[in-house]
Amino acid sequence: MKTALVFAAAVLLVLLLLVGGTVYYFWTGVRPVPLESASNGRPAMPLPKDAVVVTVADGAEVAAPFLIHDESGAVGGIAAYLPKGSRTEAHSGKVKFTAKIAEAGTYTAWLHAKWRDTCSNSCSLKVGDGTDFTIGNDDVFNVWHWVPAFKHTFASGDNPVVVSEREDGIYFDQILFTRDTAYIPTGAITTAGVLRDIRRFADTFSRSPGHGNEGWEFDGKGRLDIAFSFDPNRIPNQYALSGDASAGPCAAYVKGAPWYGCKMSFTFMPTSVGRYGCILEKGEGDEGLRALFEISKTGTTFTCGGSSPTAAHNLRLNQWHRVVVERWAWVTRVWLDSSEIFFSSNAYPKAGKSGLCVLSGTAVFDDFEVEEIPWLADDGKYMKIDWVQSDGANWSRSKLDAENPMLIGKAGSIKAGLGGIPLEEIVILPAPSLGGASHPLVDAPGLQPLSDHETYRLPLNAEGSSTHATFSVNPAQDTCVSRIALRFGRRTPQTFNVGPYTFSSFELDDPSDYLDFTEEEFRAMQQSPQAAKLQRQAKVKPVIGHGGEDDEGPWAFMGGYWNIDIQEGCLKGRGTGALLRHSQEISSDMEAHFKVRLPNSTSAAEIELYSGADPGLRVQLAPKSTKSAALTPGVAMALDVAADSQWHEVTLRVEGSKLSAKLDRAPLQETTFQRGDGDRIYLKVLRGAADFDDVEFVVQRNTDKSVLYAFNQPEPDWWRDPAEKWIDHGGIACVLASSWVSLVAPTSRATMWNKRTFSTSTLVAFNVEENTDWRGWDRHPSHIHYPFENIETTLANEKDPAVCYTLTVNAERHSATLLFRNGKEVARVRQDRSFPMRYIGSHMPFLPRTNRICLIKRGGLLRGIVNGKEVLTFTDPEPLDVSKVGVGGHDTHINFSHVEIINLAVDSLHVK
Repeated sequence: MKTALVFAAAVLLVLLLLVGGTVYYFWTGVRPVPLESASNGRPAMPLPKDAVVVTVADGAEVAAPFLIHDESGAVGGIAAYLPKGSRTEAHSGKVKFTAKIAEAGTYTAWLHAKWRDTCSNSCSLKVGDGTDFTIGNDDVFNVWHWVPAFKHTFASGDNPVVVSEREDGIYFDQILFTRDTAYIPTGAITTAGVLRDIRRFADTFSRSPGHGNEGWEFDGKGRLDIAFSFDPNRIPNQYALSGDASAGPCAAYVKGAPWYGCKMSFTFMPTSVGRYGCILEKGEGDEGLRALFEISKTGTTFTCGGSSPTAAHNLRLNQWHRVVVERWAWVTRVWLDSSEIFFSSNAYPKAGKSGLCVLSGTAVFDDFEVEEIPWLADDGKYMKIDWVQSDGANWSRSKLDAENPMLIGKAGSIKAGLGGIPLEEIVILPAPSLGGASHPLVDAPGLQPLSDHETYRLPLNAEGSSTHATFSVNPAQDTCVSRIALRFGRRTPQTFNVGPYTFSSFELDDPSDYLDFTEEEFRAMQQSPQAAKLQRQAKVKPVIGHGGEDDEGPWAFMGGYWNIDIQEGCLKGRGTGALLRHSQEISSDMEAHFKVRLPNSTSAAEIELYSGADPGLRVQLAPKSTKSAALTPGVAMALDVAADSQWHEVTLRVEGSKLSAKLDRAPLQETTFQRGDGDRIYLKVLRGAADFDDVEFVVQRNTDKSVLYAFNQPEPDWWRDPAEKWIDHGGIACVLASSWVSLVAPTSRATMWNKRTFSTSTLVAFNVEENTDWRGWDRHPSHIHYPFENIETTLANEKDPAVCYTLTVNAERHSATLLFRNGKEVARVRQDRSFPMRYIGSHMPFLPRTNRICLIKRGGLLRGIVNGKEVLTFTDPEPLDVSKVGVGGHDTHINFSHVEIINLAVDSLHVK
C-alpha cells in the first residue's frame, strides 16, 4: 500500500511538470502573467498640434551660394547646402520659405542641421520683418540634430522665413515652429511622424569669455569660467572650462530638458587636491547622481552615488584624463582613460539635469559631450518591454514574490527594438533558477558577449548592424531571467578632416590665431598697456606655394603648370610632369574625396598616396580609350574618367593594404596593393590637362590599429612627464598650423608617453615645428623662433622603460641623427647638406619649417625617416620587446603636432 501511494505521487508530479501552465506554477509557488506592453526609456513626444514645419524637400527659393543638394539622412534625401569655401562677404546666400500660420503669436523655432566643424556651425534666421538671429555655434558635428533657433512673432496667414549664410560647410533640411516652449524635437519630421533620434549637446569651449556660455547654467559659490588670456603666446589650458571651489562648491548644468538616460564624456585635468567630476539626474532639491574623483595627500579615490570609495590609481594632478559615464535603465558605468572603473546595476532611472562640478580644489574641463541613451528595460514590475513573440512562443512574466519578478521562457523566442536605432548593448541579470532553468540564447548580430555583468556589447569602433535583440529558449531547458535591458544608439566616428580645398581664392585664412573676439574684447586689447603685443591681424597663406623649403601653403608646387581659376573655383593643371605635393603627410588609413575634370581624350591625371621612402599608392584618372602601357606601370588602380569636360566625383578609401574606389555612381572597385612606409600625397597631370576641386582627406582619429592626435584639443591619451614642461597650444605661429603641444625644456629632458599599449611592430610619425615666443609689434624682432634640437622618439618596454629604442634627430648641435638601444648608440648618420632637414639659423632655424619624423619598427628592422627620406636603418638580431610610445626631447623648444601611431602587426601585406 505504501509503495503504491509513493508511485501515485510520483506519477502525479511528473504529470504536473509535463502539463506545466497554471498547475506547474501553482506547484512551484510561481504565478504566470502574460506579456503585456508598457512604455519605458522615455519615447519621443508627439509633434505639438500647432507645429508648423517647413522642409527643403517640399520646395524653397534659393540664392547662391546656397545649393539644393542630395544628402543622405536629410528628409526626402534633399538638404540646403552651403559648400565649404563658398562664403561671400555680403552674406548673399539665402534660402526662403513661406510658413503658413493658423494662429498669430510667438513661436519657438528649431533648425534641423548638420555642421562640419567649429568654423562651419552657424547661419542666420529671420521671420518677416523681425530680428535676424544667429543660429548654431554649438559643437555637435557630422550628425543631424535640432538646434534652438530663438522665438519669433508670426501673423496669421503666410509669413516669409529666410535662412541666410553666416558660415560655410553647413546643411539644413527643416525648420520647426511651435508655441509649446517645453517641446524638444528629437528626430526628423516626416509624413509618418517624428522619427526617433538621439538628443545631443557638446561644448569644446573654443571661444573667448565675451561670447558667454549660452548652453549652460551655473550654480554654487565657486567659479566656473573659460580660461583665457589676450596674450598671443597663450597660457596653459586656454579655451577650457576652469573650475575653482576656493569660495565654495560650483557646478555647471546643461540647459534644457532633463536627461532620462545619457552618456556623458569629458576631458579633465585636476590642478590641485580636491573633489571634482560630474553630476547626472539632478532634480529640484536633490544632489543627483555624482561621479566624483578625489585627490588628497593620502591617495586618489573614486565614488559614484552612495558607493564606497575605490582607488583611482591612474588619476594624476596636472594631467589630462578622459572620463565617460553611461547611465541608463538600472545600469551605471564609468570609464577613466578607457579603463572601466565602476559598474552598478542597482539604481533605477530618473530624469534630471547633467553637468560638471568642482566640490573642492581646482580642475579644468574640456571637450564635454552628452547624448541621450535610448533604452528599453524589462523587470516585470516597474518597466516592461513590448515584446514580439515568435509563432508558438511561450513566454510570461512570473513572480516568486513581490521583490523577485522574472521573465520565464518555455518555448520559442521574443524580440524587441526601438524605432530602427541600432542596438549597442544588452545587459541580462539572471534570476534564481527553477528546475535547472537556463540563460536565454541571444541573437544580436555585431554584439560580442563579455564575461562580466552578463553583457553583450558592440565593439569600440564598430557601427551597429542590428536594430533588434532576439532571446530564445534553450531547447534543453526553460529560461529564467530577472531583468533585461537594451541600449540603442548611433555612433559617429571622430575624424580629422584636412580640407576641403575649394580653390575659390588664391589664399587661405591662416587658422593659427584666434580672432573671433567681441567688440568689447578688441577695445580691451587696444586700451591695454601691452596693446602693441596684444594687437591681432588676420594672416593668409597662399593655397599653392612656390615650392621652396620654407613654403607655408597647404600645396607645394613641384613642377609643370598649375593655376587657380577663381571664377570657376577650381585647380587647373597643365602639361606633362605637372606635380603638386600636399603639405600634411598622412600615414594612417584614410579617405580621399575630390572632383576631377578631363577636357579632352589625350588627358590623364593621377593621385598618389603614401609616397616617400617607399613607392606610393597610385590611382590613375584617364579615359579608358587612352590608357597605355606607358601610363600604367606601378599603378594600383585605373579609373575610367570620361573626357567629357564634366566634373566626376572620386572617393578613395584605404584600409591597410586594401583600396576601394568609387567613381560617380559606378560600381565600387577594390584591389590590394603593396603598402610601404610613405606618407606623402601628390596630385599629378601625366599629360594634357586636368582640373581638380573639393579635395579633402579624412582620417579616423581612433581605430583598432591606429590613432591620430591632432592636438586641436587636449589629448588625454598622453602622460606629460614632467607636466610643467608641456603646454597645450592653439595659438600663433609662422607656419600653417592651428594647434600643437609645446615642449619647453631649454635645460632638461621631457617625454610624452602614450597611455596605450601597442604591438612590437609599430610606426610613429609626427610633425615638428618652430616654438615661437611673441614679443610684440613694437619690438625687434617681433617674435623669436627657437631651434628644435634633440628631438626624441622612443619605443619602450611596457614594464621597464629603460628597455627601449630611441631615435634622436638634430642631435649634437643639429649635426647628427642617432639611434640608441637601451641607451647605447647603435646607428648614426651625419646631418650634412644632403640631409632632408638643414639648420640655417637666424629667423628660421631649420628648413623646411615644418618637418615630418617617422620611426618604424617591424620585427628587428628599425627605420628612421625624415621628410619622406630614409636617413637611418638598423637591424637588431635580438629585437627588444617594446610596446609603449614616447615623443619628446632635451635641451630644446619644440612644437609637436599630427602624431600618428600605427600597429603594423594588423596588416600582413605591409612591405618590409
